[in-house]
Amino acid sequence: MGGGGERAAEDGVVVTAGCQCSSGEVTVSDEMSFLAAVRSSPADDLPRLVFADWLDENGQPERAAWLRHEVYAGSTAVQWFPVGGGVEYLLTAGVFGATEPITIRLAEGMQGVEFGASRGAVSHARGPITRLLEVLPTAALTHPIQRAEAMDYPVYRATFRGPDGRFERWVFDVTDNRHRGMPRKIRDAMDADYATRDEANTALSDAILADVTTPTSAVLDPSR
Repeated sequence: MGGGGERAAEDGVVVTAGCQCSSGEVTVSDEMSFLAAVRSSPADDLPRLVFADWLDENGQPERAAWLRHEVYAGSTAVQWFPVGGGVEYLLTAGVFGATEPITIRLAEGMQGVEFGASRGAVSHARGPITRLLEVLPTAALTHPIQRAEAMDYPVYRATFRGPDGRFERWVFDVTDNRHRGMPRKIRDAMDADYATRDEANTALSDAILADVTTPTSAVLDPSR
């Protein structure tokens, strides 16, 4: 098994999620420590640059170059990209000065969820909430997912009546009660009301990601 950053003759550079280097297997615990640091401090450059050094040392130079370029460029925009073939996501040529397109691979079974990249890493996901709960534990093995958007639960502004008169808050549309069968944190987030739309979506995102569990004994698939 070689390093994780392989080149495809026709499709451009392939950034592979995991690798198995000559020095031994790269386990989930090795990479997950860096991912956790990036995820917990999304605005901090240092964890990303340290992670890029580790990627270079562990056979993923293209992924490291993309991460460094985006950090130094200073952009915080999220680039959403469609799935190709169920597991591959294509970033156009030039995203970090590359002359060829960059392909990021996720594990099998990611259909139904759209992913977005920010600051050199796959960090956002959106789709139906049940699919998010199914695929994010796998995606989080190799990507610092920090935001999840449930597209099937819109937020709307509702009017309430209180002691001091009417007031408006943002709430989720849960009239079908489907959320009753979901984890408690998600139910609580959906049943609450919020001052702004973003506050509501952030609360639900945090609840979804709180239930994303990652086995620490698994080994990254070097063939991805």
